[in-house]
Amino acid sequence: MKNNRLLGYARKNIYLYLICSVMLILQVSIRVIAPTLLGRIVDEVIGGRNYAIFPRLLVLMALAYVLPGVLGYFQEYSSDKISKRTSCFLRHDVFSAITKQDGDFFSSRTPADLMSRTTSDTDNIGFIFGFCGIFLIEIVCIILTQFFALVRVNWKCGIVPLVCMPIIAYLAIKSEKKGDKISDSISDKRADLNQAASEAIMGIRTVKSFGKEEKEKDRFSREASAFRRLSISFDTLWVNWCTPQSAIALAMIPLSILIGGIEVINGNMSFGELSMVLEYTNELSWPMMEIGWLLVEVSNARAGWRKVKAILDRKPKIKDGEISGETEKGTMKFEHVSFKTGDKELLKDVSFEITPGKTLAVMGPSGSGKSLIASLAVRFLDPTEGRITINGVDMRDMTLDSARGFSSIVTQDVFLFSDTVKNNIALGDRNSREEEEIKKAAEDAEAHPL
Repeated sequence: MKNNRLLGYARKNIYLYLICSVMLILQVSIRVIAPTLLGRIVDEVIGGRNYAIFPRLLVLMALAYVLPGVLGYFQEYSSDKISKRTSCFLRHDVFSAITKQDGDFFSSRTPADLMSRTTSDTDNIGFIFGFCGIFLIEIVCIILTQFFALVRVNWKCGIVPLVCMPIIAYLAIKSEKKGDKISDSISDKRADLNQAASEAIMGIRTVKSFGKEEKEKDRFSREASAFRRLSISFDTLWVNWCTPQSAIALAMIPLSILIGGIEVINGNMSFGELSMVLEYTNELSWPMMEIGWLLVEVSNARAGWRKVKAILDRKPKIKDGEISGETEKGTMKFEHVSFKTGDKELLKDVSFEITPGKTLAVMGPSGSGKSLIASLAVRFLDPTEGRITINGVDMRDMTLDSARGFSSIVTQDVFLFSDTVKNNIALGDRNSREEEEIKKAAEDAEAHPL
């Protein structure tokens, strides 16, 4: 990720990060204090029979275990809000970047692929920015504070987590590297699955008219099966690597008790200190078991970010010009226009002129360049040779609004937005949405009864 872009999203949530930081510091501090209260109860109340201090210690201990839960609620709420806000900001940026792209961009990407980038991938990235990111910091802080507190009680008991934690960290890092590749494939396959479903649903009339329902079912099933296999591979990897991590983390507790028990027998530690060792070790074990899950989420976010970043960083080849003005009427002229993509020449030395009131029909077999000429006329693409002018001005020197405002396009396939008929009609009017103009357009199209 680019640092400036990262900082930009962080700044938009700065007050939420501050809330999370305060809640986190208070939580970690209280969690370190709680075992010391338990140790005092064991040594001073139970062992020393000093019952006078028991009510006070009991209240403090209850607060020490209740307050982290209350603070954790506000921390989790704030971190979840960071995730949702970041996903929303990022989704807006990705969609904005998509709408600015040129024809080459859309010819190399499917709608389902772009939908996956603006939905699941942005959600995964936002999750890391908020909940997962804060949770990871919390785990690091808990591990550091609980470990040093454990060592202060008895350094020999600290040997167990000191040996186990690097092993767990190594396994977690190895699993994340392997999972990153599978996550990337899952992201691509999810887009393929969405594409198969959307094509069948959007083209359901064609599918039914040719009786190809079973064929489309088979095609969707193949994509779904491929997605399932990748998902199972990812889950298998997670289980194979996270199970030993969890086993080692859980093994820390009995091993620490064993060493602590020997220290008690040798007179180097009290029973109260042994209870503290048990609590500190328990607080160390659960974060170790969560590291695997966190790195799984990191893999998903990294895979999604690579694809989202490619969209955000891509600069459209169609550049906005500087000349603007009214271009409702005038002459459009193709002057020796050619168009190549790679080594393939799709148009060669095409010239014609369309003056006001004239009609030009372009005819030819499929693939001859009819749609390409239409795309060049509305500047979805730029010619590789020659130029296209409007009233003598090269379209590349005009603003995109002015160049495209000169033309109206009626496509072979009708597309209606999920909105009212009125708003669908108004979409074609760049300058006005007055009621009378919309009604006139509806009447001209014989759509007024709708």
